[in-house]
Amino acid sequence: MITKNTKVSLFQTAQYVCNTIFHTLVVLVSVVMFHVFFNNFEKDAKRLWHIFLSSCAFIPLMAEGIVLMYDLNVWSLEIGRVQKAYLHGFLLSLSTIAISVGILFETVSKAENGQEHFQTFHAITGLISWILAVVSIIFGLFVTYSHTLKNLIKPVILKFIHNYIGIVGYAVGILSLCLGLYYWGFSDFVKPNDQQATVGLVGIIGIWTVLGACKSLYYQVKTIIT
Repeated sequence: MITKNTKVSLFQTAQYVCNTIFHTLVVLVSVVMFHVFFNNFEKDAKRLWHIFLSSCAFIPLMAEGIVLMYDLNVWSLEIGRVQKAYLHGFLLSLSTIAISVGILFETVSKAENGQEHFQTFHAITGLISWILAVVSIIFGLFVTYSHTLKNLIKPVILKFIHNYIGIVGYAVGILSLCLGLYYWGFSDFVKPNDQQATVGLVGIIGIWTVLGACKSLYYQVKTIIT
């Protein structure tokens, strides 16, 4: 937590600026995607709710849920570590529920139209991401009770597994989202340059989101092997 007496270096200031830009991009990309979705699909269409919930799960919910654990995340500077952990768990659980319902809408839609399920790379990566998200949440619960389980397994190992699965699951999910911006008909409603820019910004958001988690992963590995 940053206090009033904490000295902020030039490097930290740069990270604050970049972090603020990150949150701005999250809002921008979310507004653009959701505007395109709701303006071009019928409100009762299962496809609309599939793309909205699946997109919302990764950006903004999962992105903000992961990055809030970063020490220099601007909007969570005054939040204690324990409160951050609970908020992290809440946002990641909410995002996993959104993915689950989003996949359910698409599965029902395909069943009604006699189409096969999970045939595209987008669908397969989305399914893998959902599975990893569920597993990550389970290990997140183990981390919460890691001190109770410390006689069975070291807490840092549980944190490493939770962190690693979460990073991989999010990365696969961002890949699925980028592919979805081509499959979902997003390209039918925007100019090619706008589509490419949106996909590029989603990639930037995805990379920035996991930087802090990757740093934690590095120190967890060091702790485990030393």
